[in-house]
Amino acid sequence: MDRNAKAVVPGLCCAVVRQLVGQGVFWLAVLLTGAAQAAPKVGEVPPTYVGVDAEGNAVDLFGFKGKVVVVTFWASWCGYCLKEIPVLENVQRQAGDGRIRVIAVNIDD
Repeated sequence: MDRNAKAVVPGLCCAVVRQLVGQGVFWLAVLLTGAAQAAPKVGEVPPTYVGVDAEGNAVDLFGFKGKVVVVTFWASWCGYCLKEIPVLENVQRQAGDGRIRVIAVNIDD
């Protein structure tokens, strides 16, 4: 893991836990630059339907109730996104699926 990832991951995990403890559905939307105006407010309930996975199965946030869910929006042309995904995969792997679930939503046209 590179130096930047080592600095970001612990801070991200602490911020997620601090912001989301006590809510019925744990969630965090990691938004890309340019989508900041769509940022959710603390306590705001996210939509339950996210989309479909690579196998065509519906992804519904209701199934993740009680877990921290990180939703990240990415595209193949976004260099930052491509660097972020392995970091988020590592966070999920270290914490385990039972505690944190990362959902990467592809926004390519």
